[in-house]
Amino acid sequence: MESKTLLARAVYRVLRPLARTAIRHGLTARDFERIVRTAFVDTARAEFGIRGRPTNKSRVATLTGLSRTEVARIVDAGDGPGEAIGDRHLLNRIVTVWVGETPWLDDAGNPRPLGLETEGDDFPALVRAIGSDVPWQTLLRELERMEIVARRDGRATLRKRAFVPGGADEGDRLPYLGENVAALIDTIDHNLVHGADAPRFERKLVFPGLDGAGQDRLRQALERDGQAWLERLNHELTPHTRDDHEGAHMTGMGIYYFDMNTPDGGPKQ
Repeated sequence: MESKTLLARAVYRVLRPLARTAIRHGLTARDFERIVRTAFVDTARAEFGIRGRPTNKSRVATLTGLSRTEVARIVDAGDGPGEAIGDRHLLNRIVTVWVGETPWLDDAGNPRPLGLETEGDDFPALVRAIGSDVPWQTLLRELERMEIVARRDGRATLRKRAFVPGGADEGDRLPYLGENVAALIDTIDHNLVHGADAPRFERKLVFPGLDGAGQDRLRQALERDGQAWLERLNHELTPHTRDDHEGAHMTGMGIYYFDMNTPDGGPKQ
């Protein structure tokens, strides 16, 4: 079977859960098509230039299968995603530092409640420590709304050891769809091209027919051991990060649990 057919089937399987999310949020197939066209044009322009030169519209049309008129329309309109990867970096950074750095931990190594009005190692000081000029009250309200922090008796308490927004608003969690799935696909694409000489680590573990008790044990193991491992890596690597880093480049790793039916259907040839 030729690689284009294999890729088409793989893309279809990626799109099935994505289509479910899109339909639930009112994103139509026509909307999706516009996004796809923009992604193809942006990628061709950014990554497929010759000898470092920008890709012109004629070459973009050739690579994407779109007309030069459509390419020009997309380029001139500046179509693209509203929120860039990393827009939520600030809130995530607050939680990461609170969980992983000594000034914000108690004697047992757990994130301690932080005062809101004192001048010592309190929540306003934590916000200053990460180099933010956003008022700490604004950040605290947002973390409360996401059910990550609770405010009680003049102190802020971390409810979760990771930046995982809760509540009924799916909009708080939708950015993860773009960040996490894009990161995994980028790694798989890297391994397709460079897997023979410079592969990135990418594994998964599948248990066919796992019963309810087994699923519970797997979830508990991930929540216990996975979270502990992430916190250990965060502690070890934080000294190697820069708070003043600018740009959209990210380096990291991910752990996730899945329980799904394998999508059927899709391209036949």
